[in-house]
Amino acid sequence: MEMDKIGHFYKRALLVEDSEDICDFYKDFFEMEELPLDVLMRIPDDSMEIGEKYDLLICDWFVGPQSAEKWLKRLEQKKQLPAATIVATGMPDIEDNVADLPIHLIYKPFDFYSLKDILINFKQNQGRLMKPALGRPQINL
Repeated sequence: MEMDKIGHFYKRALLVEDSEDICDFYKDFFEMEELPLDVLMRIPDDSMEIGEKYDLLICDWFVGPQSAEKWLKRLEQKKQLPAATIVATGMPDIEDNVADLPIHLIYKPFDFYSLKDILINFKQNQGRLMKPALGRPQINL
């Protein structure tokens, strides 16, 4: 039985990631999943509208030398943080930094089919991202 495409659940995704190679992997995957993906290789300034244009945000924890923490918190304060927001990180122990944000945290390395399961489950559970279990969940390649 073939799973649904992510594009059937979301209208547009934004990826904030500074590695071209990683961006290429995401682009290929999201194209296969029929979901339009915009890519920013830096954290955008506060004038960029996120919440109205995107219903899915995937952000690396460090984009260049800058942490995404303050930007994500500003988006949440402005009610611009998409309901489906995922922070992908290779950094251990950042749970405390994002505890007050309605995001889902995944640890690198991960495979895209596990990411797909998370995103589809999110939509099927009436828009509530399930918080990972205690400890450091890691979606492995």
